Amino acid sequence: MEPDSNWPRLSITAALLLLVVWGLVLVTMHMSTGMTKDGAGNVVDIYQRSSDILHLVLPLLTIALGYWFGAAGKAKAEKKAEDAQGEATAAKQKLGVVLGMSEPDMLHKAKAAYPEAFGETPNPPN
Repeated sequence: MEPDSNWPRLSITAALLLLVVWGLVLVTMHMSTGMTKDGAGNVVDIYQRSSDILHLVLPLLTIALGYWFGAAGKAKAEKKAEDAQGEATAAKQKLGVVLGMSEPDMLHKAKAAYPEAFGETPNPPN
């Protein structure tokens, strides 16, 4: 992964994190106020309003963290897959060299008998 590709993820995560912190500050300020009444004289439930704010803000934090770590995990998985593919290719080449060195015509005989094992299409019998 290129170093510049982290900046968009970092900015989105930072913006969502700032929004979450702002929401937590609002909840803290709201919880520190006393009982309030609405225009009709009914007592407003402070805890319910604070809970509503938290229900809106905390999912944003989980989205940001999931996006950040999910994208980083994808890059690691792609790197491991590339490494494994390279190792498999190297092992296949080494096997061909070993088979070719053990007996002069052994590799050709094996290719003729089992072409699928060497990634070739089988020749139809004559």
